[in-house]
Amino acid sequence: MSHAHAPLKYSALWQSYLRDCGQLVEMAEPMQMTGRVTRVTGLLMEAVGLKLPVGAACTIGLPGGGKIEAEVVGFENDKLFLMPQSDIEGIVPGTHIWPIETVQSLPKP
Repeated sequence: MSHAHAPLKYSALWQSYLRDCGQLVEMAEPMQMTGRVTRVTGLLMEAVGLKLPVGAACTIGLPGGGKIEAEVVGFENDKLFLMPQSDIEGIVPGTHIWPIETVQSLPKP
């Protein structure tokens, strides 16, 4: 093979490689951001690890496998204040929470 054709060969290899990478990215599951409950006082819960706007809905996973929904009613620095939509019995420090909205995928080029 002459040196003049080498760039064309590598160009085709790179195009194939990038196409394969694109297909793998499309198959990948989006990452789910989670936070955790740090405090419960009456019906007001505090959580860290998520940055959500007031009014956002989230799910709280209970240790026994159940789930409850809550709404973000306020925040202070990195803490979210949540109001549960049902009974909170069983919540322990560190209980995981995640936003109900699905993660948007990256725009296609």
